[in-house]
Amino acid sequence: MLKLLIDTCVWIDLAKDHHQHAILQALDHLVKEKKVVVLVPPVVRDEFERNKGNIIERNRLSLSAALKRAKEVLDRHGEATTKTQA
Repeated sequence: MLKLLIDTCVWIDLAKDHHQHAILQALDHLVKEKKVVVLVPPVVRDEFERNKGNIIERNRLSLSAALKRAKEVLDRHGEATTKTQA
């Protein structure tokens, strides 16, 4: 079994970028299959807990910006008959 020790900075970077969530899902899958154990010292848990609100807000803003860009592309390049449905 592989043991991972990941510091706070890495956890926060993974959590705040929605593009990295696939990595977290893969890690979760490996943990559930008991192929990996993640070692999390109390100080890392405490630091993550303190930053959780900021992480959630960054995720919200990032996803909102991605949806706004998608809407702009649709408005610019989409067909008039299907824009409303999209």
